[in-house]
Amino acid sequence: MQRTVAVVRRGRATGGDDVDDAPEGDWAQRHLLGVWRFARLVSRSAHLADDFAQDALLAALAKGVDRLTDAAARAWLREAVRNLWRMHCRSSGRRGHRVDIELADLAWAENPDDDGTAWRDALAACLQRLPERTRSALQRRYGSGEDRESLAATLGLGLDGLKSVLQRGKELLRGCIERRLRGETATESRP
Repeated sequence: MQRTVAVVRRGRATGGDDVDDAPEGDWAQRHLLGVWRFARLVSRSAHLADDFAQDALLAALAKGVDRLTDAAARAWLREAVRNLWRMHCRSSGRRGHRVDIELADLAWAENPDDDGTAWRDALAACLQRLPERTRSALQRRYGSGEDRESLAATLGLGLDGLKSVLQRGKELLRGCIERRLRGETATESRP
């Protein structure tokens, strides 16, 4: 993300003057974190998120999206990131992983002034509410990238058992995150 910040601060694609004091620079800075987090969610890669965020912001400035309302600009930027992801998958000849765009949109649509912090906070809170074994399995598999075979052996599970634990954990997280984003946290005791 640091590289994206530096490139956006340099200005439009022409690379001219520093625009920190210009309206475009302020606009880009306001939207940078949110668009980067959305790109990171969609691509699952910090490097691709840097590229997608930079490309989306530069395209938005070139097309005059900075003159739209912030809500309309955020929607435009999310759609630009989705299109960049689709183009990346097509050009690399690979099939994209399944991304729940509806859940990602929920985080930004229901919290229009949020830059993704509400989603991240909900994820952290919901992770803490999971049973220890499920939380550990999710963090080690998706956070640390541990391979399935060694993780299953460490937890004393077969591959099918690990798959079930991970699927149930993701379902619990999804439901908990959706409830938190809608503000339904007062009555829940577990994810």
